Parts: sequence; structure tokens; C-alpha cells
Amino acid sequence: MISADFRQRLADGDRLLGTMLTLPSPAVAEAVSLLGFDWFFVDGEHGPLSTGDVQSLLQAVAGRAACLVRVPAL
Repeated sequence: MISADFRQRLADGDRLLGTMLTLPSPAVAEAVSLLGFDWFFVDGEHGPLSTGDVQSLLQAVAGRAACLVRVPAL
């Protein structure tokens, strides 16, 4: 779920810094989440990430940044 603060900042036109998480490594996701990014994009559709990998990445970020996830088409 995207936090209300992130949504408000986006609506206000604030400059938000983000990046992609493409490695299926919770340790990398946790380390990167400590760098102060506002959001992360996790591509579960075109990348090598399984549903379990995506879940692990979201848990590792632990709410420190908004996570936007593209899910595979069904």
C-alpha cells in the first residue's frame, strides 16, 4: 500500500527520488532502502523476480519507501 504521505507529496509536485529494484536479494533491497529514496519500482512482469522474490523485497524495504510493483499479466 502506498502511504498517504507519498501520495500527497506526489500530488503536490514534490521532487521524489526513486530507483528500480531488480535483483532478487532482500539484503540489497534493505541496504538500498536505507539510502533515503522516496520510492522503488519493482518489476515483477518483465524481470527475473518471482512472486516470492517480490514479497521478500517488500518485506526488506519495511515501509522505509513507497514500493510500486508491476505484476505479471494473468
